[in-house]
Amino acid sequence: MVNKIKVLYHLGLTLTGILFLSIGLSGQILHRKINTLNSAGEKDGLWITRFPGGINVISSRVHYKDGNEKGVCKYYHPNGVMRIKWRYFENRIRVKYYGETRQLELKGWSMIDRSTVQIHYYWHGKWKYFDENRKLINIANYENGAEVQTHNSND
Repeated sequence: MVNKIKVLYHLGLTLTGILFLSIGLSGQILHRKINTLNSAGEKDGLWITRFPGGINVISSRVHYKDGNEKGVCKYYHPNGVMRIKWRYFENRIRVKYYGETRQLELKGWSMIDRSTVQIHYYWHGKWKYFDENRKLINIANYENGAEVQTHNSND
């Protein structure tokens, strides 16, 4: 134990500093505000929703910035297993769909256009379809939401 403390001391860390750091970080995580609005009345930060009917199962964990989804957003099946995972990159979204038993069913890219009054979301690029054994069974290419090419991997 003494040698470990000496190593930490040489690294510029003290036991008190490590303890303070770990307590401070856990405190921030435990006391994080959720489901908040910014001064303009828009969703901001982490929003967690639950399924209706009194069941205590999360239906979504979505991060917002100025009313728009950002970062990693997750949507769940009623059994608590992740259903959809979105990862935002500016106007592109990496999307993965999962079955109720956690198997990956579909993944690809989408685009989001926020320049109009209504947000326009559409598939764009390569989408891969998988069977229940995670075997690739189909690849489809989309342009602005329209399927332009399909390739069955069994061919």
